[in-house]
Amino acid sequence: MGPEPFYDAMLANPDFNVIAGGRGYDPSPYIAYCAWASKTPFTNTATEEGRRMFGAFAHMGKIMECGASCARPKGSGAMSIVYEDGSFDIAPADPNSKCTPLSVSAHSLYEKTRPDILAGPGGKLDLTHSKYEQLKDERTVRCRGAEFVFSRDAGLPYQIKLEAARLVGYRSQYMGSYKDRKSIMSCSRELNSP
Repeated sequence: MGPEPFYDAMLANPDFNVIAGGRGYDPSPYIAYCAWASKTPFTNTATEEGRRMFGAFAHMGKIMECGASCARPKGSGAMSIVYEDGSFDIAPADPNSKCTPLSVSAHSLYEKTRPDILAGPGGKLDLTHSKYEQLKDERTVRCRGAEFVFSRDAGLPYQIKLEAARLVGYRSQYMGSYKDRKSIMSCSRELNSP
């Protein structure tokens, strides 16, 4: 599912601490939270500002879903700040890691078949005009230029993303063992020796 159910849950429960969702597109909670916190409604998405803001939310969510995998060396956590102009900063939580324009732009394309248009529930994230700028601290990258085009604004039906598998063959594996009293005794002595 896309961000709309998460957003609706946040509106219905504004004092929430945690919202648990089922099978959602990984960036969806980030998109919904940014829309909720910035009071950016899902009703004004056809405008340039709407495409820019939801582009920032979706682009940031796409990167943040994997923590600090966008940093070098990779880490477990990152933080992001989204600005009113539709740009955002991303930095790793680990002080020994740093984000670079290359590491962040490369992670933006993670698990995608196209480098410019990333399809997701309810629309497409367009990274055609995205820019990545290293900030003076040399750990933070500022991202801008992404747009999210909602399906309904393009006259298309709402679609969801399905991940599935299909049978392409079989794999067989054989596991065997042997019992040798001398090997077992030798190993046992090594483990028990001081």
